[in-house]
Amino acid sequence: MRRKAWMPTFVLSLVALSATIYLVHYLVFADAEHLLKYGLHELAFVPMEVLLVSLVLHRFLERREKRERLEKLNMVIGTFFVEMGSDALSRISAFDTDDPPLPERYSPRANWTEKEYAAAIGAVHHVSDGVDAAHGDLVELRDYLRQNRDFMMRMLENPNLFEHDEFTDLLWALVHLSEELSRRPSLADLPESDLFHLSGDMRRAYGLLLARWLHYLEDLRTRYPYLYSLAIRTNPFDPNASPVVE
Repeated sequence: MRRKAWMPTFVLSLVALSATIYLVHYLVFADAEHLLKYGLHELAFVPMEVLLVSLVLHRFLERREKRERLEKLNMVIGTFFVEMGSDALSRISAFDTDDPPLPERYSPRANWTEKEYAAAIGAVHHVSDGVDAAHGDLVELRDYLRQNRDFMMRMLENPNLFEHDEFTDLLWALVHLSEELSRRPSLADLPESDLFHLSGDMRRAYGLLLARWLHYLEDLRTRYPYLYSLAIRTNPFDPNASPVVE
């Protein structure tokens, strides 16, 4: 509130300055008709000036601010995948009973185009029933998510995430999966009904992770080719991947 306290004084100062200039003009030239005529002429352009500033300029600044926030968001998403996202995807894919698993079927190549990325992203949003909680090591997954819980919560506190509902949903899906696994006294000998429930939670996180991973790689392809090259060469779902450039 204190920062905006100067606004009324500033507005009144401008009005007073304008009135003073008009008064000086009248005292020097004593031509009230001229002042009235050209004063109304200038006043007629005020609505157009307001339109230009409030709509065109405001929209330009808003678009620029949004672009800057999206750039910051991409940096946050990049940090997420470097720190834990790619590893989390690898661990959850161990529960994918499809042959081959989804990440291998839609594993990007260095020469993928925007069209190929769009097709893959659309496909992985519909994760099949192949994800089975009984197929992998739930204890290992629980411990891994628990170790990274603080990191995910710090991510959720980032104000830039409000621009991107899908990534926020992904973080909450992982946090929820971590909670589900951590709240059970034991993950051994779970009934089929509970395994079915956990499989649903895993499918939700799995599909969001896959889609965001592909979005992340596509963004690297267009913005950071050198990072994209490394990401493709170290793709955990490509059996022939190698960081060595040949």
